[in-house]
Amino acid sequence: MLKRTVMSWFLIGLILGLNYPYLSASEQDSVLLPKMNALPDEGLKYSLQEVGQYRDRYGAPTDIAVRGELAFIASYWGGLLIFNVSNPQQPKLIGSYNEERITKKSETWNAFLTNGIEIVDDLVLLADGNNGLLLINVSEPTEPRLIGKYSRKISDVKAQDNLAYLICPGTRPINYGNVIQIVNISNAAQPVLISEIDYSLIGGYVWDICVIDKHVYACIGSDLVVIDATNSNQPEEIIRLDIGGASILSKFKDYIFAGNSSTIKIVNASTPTSPILISEISSEIGDIKSISVTNDTIFLADFSKPKIIALNITDVENPTQIGEIIDYSPIGNCWKTLAHMLTEQGEDILFCADYRLGLFCFNVTNKSQPELIGSFDTNCLAWALDVEGGYAYICSRREYPYYPSRLEIINITNTTNPTLVGKYDYLNDTIRDVKVSGGYAYLCLARNGLLILDVHDPTNPVVVGNYSNNFTVGFFYNLWYDAESQLCYLPHPYYDLLIINCSDPSQPTLLSTFETWQSFLLNNVFLENNVAYLTSFASPGEIAIVDISNPQQPVLLSQKKVGDVIDDIYVKEGRAYLTGLYDPLIILDVSDPTAPEKLGVFDNRWFYGQGVAVEGSFAYLAQYVGGLRVVDVSNPKKPFEVAAVRDHYRGVCLDVYVREGYIFIADGWDGLEIYQLVPPKISQRLMLILSILPSIVGIGIVTFIAIITIKRRKSSLISN
Repeated sequence: MLKRTVMSWFLIGLILGLNYPYLSASEQDSVLLPKMNALPDEGLKYSLQEVGQYRDRYGAPTDIAVRGELAFIASYWGGLLIFNVSNPQQPKLIGSYNEERITKKSETWNAFLTNGIEIVDDLVLLADGNNGLLLINVSEPTEPRLIGKYSRKISDVKAQDNLAYLICPGTRPINYGNVIQIVNISNAAQPVLISEIDYSLIGGYVWDICVIDKHVYACIGSDLVVIDATNSNQPEEIIRLDIGGASILSKFKDYIFAGNSSTIKIVNASTPTSPILISEISSEIGDIKSISVTNDTIFLADFSKPKIIALNITDVENPTQIGEIIDYSPIGNCWKTLAHMLTEQGEDILFCADYRLGLFCFNVTNKSQPELIGSFDTNCLAWALDVEGGYAYICSRREYPYYPSRLEIINITNTTNPTLVGKYDYLNDTIRDVKVSGGYAYLCLARNGLLILDVHDPTNPVVVGNYSNNFTVGFFYNLWYDAESQLCYLPHPYYDLLIINCSDPSQPTLLSTFETWQSFLLNNVFLENNVAYLTSFASPGEIAIVDISNPQQPVLLSQKKVGDVIDDIYVKEGRAYLTGLYDPLIILDVSDPTAPEKLGVFDNRWFYGQGVAVEGSFAYLAQYVGGLRVVDVSNPKKPFEVAAVRDHYRGVCLDVYVREGYIFIADGWDGLEIYQLVPPKISQRLMLILSILPSIVGIGIVTFIAIITIKRRKSSLISN
């Protein structure tokens, strides 16, 4: 009996001893996985660990200011960009500042961002849209530092002395008006509102303002409105001058230059109480976007075409055109803002911040023969991708109308450090999609159809073939390439499904066409097992399933309405996964292609389902400003979210590709990002419970044995 008791307690001690490190560990001692950048407020079980990123893109420039040898650019999605332009032939980006902002389910649209910029000594005032007015110290331009913030939605800023003059959205937008605010910035760390004039109360929309000697001049309706801000605590409108409307203002000495469409109006403002319209000139500019004045010359930038003209204003009442810059870029329809710099060598340099293309530098010393001398490309937004071998192929496009566009080839052999190795620019169309196979990249061009690049040498992609048939309406959106049959499937909402023979990449030819019906606006296609799954972005959305075992004679098997506008499709093991505008993920049973059935819907209220890929029991969604989402689809009738990530507001997740546990996303202005899905962390508390459990079980077993032994011993003694 004694021997057994000793043995029992020995076993208990042994079990407890083996588990002592776990029992004695504190919460701080726990060994947990690295910190993830998931969305903790959504309470998701899994995490997404960022592995690598290739970005190298800086948003869309909206405004520019120049001081000394530095150019400061306000950029949509890029925040503040600082360039050293001491050598305007090679402008160099040396610093940037871009503050994160919150994106909510109820406010997912990413518009109203960085719009205007002003410089006061070493202080940059950045009109950062919904994010407010940012006051950034740039005394060390390579390391700009935020020192103050005025939290009010703001569309533009002007400054004079220690005052900032802001244009803000109106308190009553139903009246189509906005507000002029005056903010004291003498203490940059604590900007203070001191007064405002709310034009939304009376329906006045302020297009632009400029400030001369504490007087604010504003474009409101057809009038140039003069506001006396001598007493900044009580600004007062003193006069209105009907100039027939204007949307852009610039000042030089006592003159105001107001632009409206193709007309430039010059106002003598030497006496603020009685401004005089002294000249009105119709220029060769179709739509004046920006005005820059220096000495005896005024430069006007055209919104509708790549054109800038120079006017001599020596006789300010009779300006004459003396020079022009035309076709400095392959496209028109750009926002442009202008600024000047006079170099130590006496050269007059004009800078153009182009919304779609970046920074351009012109030598305008000879006004009659201005010359483009340098530029900096702020690059494009990543919006579609494919992965083949050790490379990711990224389709990138400019802001509306989305061209020029670019294919970027990125080496992902080292996933922690993706590097650009090659690129191809298409000037007059948008590269919408890409599929890569056998050393060739098959590009979907929005207007022109199919373009084929030889990418055997990824550092030097070369055009080898194309298929186009004078398409005049609508756009191509996606494509599919089947390597086995060497056929490319090109869907179009009006020209139906084009099946193109690419056995000779240099001479792709049309093999056949599958005609859809009028209400079916074909936008995407996915192939599996000789079946093509077609989607329509008409409302309500629809799927068509087509037998392509004989690609010369495709046959419709079935069709089904799914209730939402469809963007992307992925098919695997008898299930079709669709992304929708309002339902981010719709799951269909297509095991019988003649009778597809709806299984389930996933909706997290973020809307805008873009791309989708499936691996294992998870669907990976590119959900626009909602970021990358991971959905457990093991039970297709009840899909649920397990992980999500949004790492920066400039990242608009537009496409996703999954391979061998790596998740690749085309993340808008954040470029290419690579993630891995990480299982739930085991908390220290759970670890303690699990570690104690064997001890408890062991004690229970030993106790049970001891009790049985004692009972048997007693029974034996009684029987004897």
